Amino acid sequence: MHRAARQHLCQLIVTIKVVCLVSCHCTNFTLAVVGRQHIRLRSSSRMVRMAVLSTCALSQWALDYRGNYERIIESIQAAKAAGSRYRCGSELDITGYGCGDHHLEINTLQQAWKVVASLLQHPACSDIMVDVGLPVMHRNIIYNCRLVFCNRKVVLVRPKMMLANDTHMGYQETRWFTAWRKPRVVEELSLPSFITDITGQETVPFGDAIMVARDTLIGIEICEELWNPQSPHVPMGLDGVEIVCNSSASLQELGRTDIVYTMVRSATLKSGGCYLYANQHGCDGYIGHFSGDACISVNGNIVGATPLFSLLPVLVVTATVDLDAIATFRNSLRSRCDISDTAPTYPRVKVDFWVCDMDNSGVRLPSLPQEPSLPSMGQQVLEGAAVWAWDVVRRAGRPGLLLPLDGQLASSVSAIILATMCHKLVQHATDGHTQVVEEVQEIVREIGYVPSDAQELCSRLVCSLHLTQPSDAQHSAQLASELARVIGSNHKTAEVKKGVAALKEAFTSAHNDKEDGTDGEVDGHFDAAAQNANDKFSTSNEVEQALTHLHSRLRMSLIYYFSEAGWWGNGKQRAGQLLVLGSSPAHTASSVKFGDSYGDINLVGSFSNRMLRQALLYARHELNLPILDEILSSASLTTEDAKNEEAREIVAKELLGPDSLSARLLHLNENQSTPHQVEERVKGLFSVWGEQRLQEAGIGGVPRCYLPGIGASSPDRPIIYPPHWSSPFSTIEPWWRSHRKELKRGITEWCQNQSDSQDLE
Repeated sequence: MHRAARQHLCQLIVTIKVVCLVSCHCTNFTLAVVGRQHIRLRSSSRMVRMAVLSTCALSQWALDYRGNYERIIESIQAAKAAGSRYRCGSELDITGYGCGDHHLEINTLQQAWKVVASLLQHPACSDIMVDVGLPVMHRNIIYNCRLVFCNRKVVLVRPKMMLANDTHMGYQETRWFTAWRKPRVVEELSLPSFITDITGQETVPFGDAIMVARDTLIGIEICEELWNPQSPHVPMGLDGVEIVCNSSASLQELGRTDIVYTMVRSATLKSGGCYLYANQHGCDGYIGHFSGDACISVNGNIVGATPLFSLLPVLVVTATVDLDAIATFRNSLRSRCDISDTAPTYPRVKVDFWVCDMDNSGVRLPSLPQEPSLPSMGQQVLEGAAVWAWDVVRRAGRPGLLLPLDGQLASSVSAIILATMCHKLVQHATDGHTQVVEEVQEIVREIGYVPSDAQELCSRLVCSLHLTQPSDAQHSAQLASELARVIGSNHKTAEVKKGVAALKEAFTSAHNDKEDGTDGEVDGHFDAAAQNANDKFSTSNEVEQALTHLHSRLRMSLIYYFSEAGWWGNGKQRAGQLLVLGSSPAHTASSVKFGDSYGDINLVGSFSNRMLRQALLYARHELNLPILDEILSSASLTTEDAKNEEAREIVAKELLGPDSLSARLLHLNENQSTPHQVEERVKGLFSVWGEQRLQEAGIGGVPRCYLPGIGASSPDRPIIYPPHWSSPFSTIEPWWRSHRKELKRGITEWCQNQSDSQDLE
């Protein structure tokens, strides 16, 4: 039976059930069979198994046990207010995912169990099944675990079986945790004594098991396990599990939200079922931004999803799920039934709890399928970075931000990100979210202030600064000033010429000192040396570059002096150092160590120039900012620059070496570049990259980047490369010479296809 026919049949069954619920009453006991577990339904006037389930996206903070506890409680209260009987939370939501090496500390484990004790005793946690995440030590091994409890009893502690270790994307869980490699094995975990005092349990099940409620079966998988080819939800579904809960802490990547929805759909498409996906959102003190794309899928359809790029700390999505429709859907898949009949059986952990609401309070209809909206590239760049920036500012306790604004592409995108942040804050304040308003008041240090205008709010939060450069055109200064006026930041312009002149004078004086250190007449030899030194400032490329670097470092020093000297917004000075924003795009890191592209954080450090232009195009239409047209025009790339940028993105995304990159580019640019041109481009890119790695090394306190884009979060690469890359480069030319005939034939075919396409048009 086709998928559409099966879904139509399930919807028809649901409709018939609803009619029966309204028109008749039944008070007999019945038996339902779920997988291999006979489940006794209690006496009720409604015998339909309607489960109300919730998942959430929480803005947790690493090691903020009190704040994390309060957000968990708030999510449980929101779930119960919606009628939910099960709440699924994000990965490690008690400690926060980004604890790093603090996961290895016994104190972290102890504090996490104390939060569990508080949750077990909280009134909001009664009459609902709750799963939370924390690190747990079992047999002197630390595991990344989910703990499920219900009515002051721990039901199951389920360790993570597949760890995320993609270090180039910011995951290194094997550094802290051990994977549970015992499928369908359960052991006994000894509880801390203070937990035993609350629950009366000395030990609880620990391992790979499924939970048997009185009316359904529930399974758990954690984050990475969804993305693995051997996902546990497959055998669990074959063993009769109807509800699978996935607790995740996934960093945002461009375009990943669509993939998340696709994966969650596919988890229930082939074999039916309900899938709850939870994710953390915002910045928890870790290197990246968590996307917060929590959602619920039933039989291959998304039936609920949290909003993306929200500033609210707690987001909860609830759906009503017809479990009988799941059973009908599965039974219609006859080949699945054959496989399920012989599938391995999981250990069962019983819990005396009804997940379905079987009272007579009213008739619940199942949630309907929906199509979540997907953000564009520009929206992801601007809104994701805006949420991350706000989390950093409010949690760092800084009184505002300082943005060096030069009128160029990268710093202009940083400015628009901050403007987007202010627009979001005003929107949340208008919608009556008091917690956001209180956080704004704490930063601007004005009780009673309620933001109502984005530009006015920006004037309180952001100071922009334009510092002149040696080759600075008046047009760039005007663009910076106009952009600052449009977004509302407090803008200032400063000169560094006198500072540069003073440092040049110190250099000249060093050359003019007498060899013996006396105060006699200046020797002609040193006078000539000083003259040569002065001449080099205007004639030598090396000294010209040194002078440019001197300008850049002096600007950086002045930027940090401004950030520490005080705040000038609205005539009021605020104590505290401003957060300095660097603006250096991916793969174009400045070769000036400690230069003016340096900062406390970098909002554009994971984006290529192509992505930044898309962000400005999006902002141009969404925010109606004509000034961006001029910035985009001045930031246009040459054809050669565009090709180099394309090559850099491929290297970052596909992790290719010089020879592999050459082959890749030859296929991508067959009609535009000769093999020799591709070879020279690749050699140039890798040579420059090697030089930049040395410049980047040894910088203390490297600025944190907002990381949804491309490239490694903390590249594990050498800092000193062979200057000529002789061995890798030596294989490029022989390769394309040996494939010359194939390449020529491919170019001919491509040109013919292009000609045919133009004829059709």
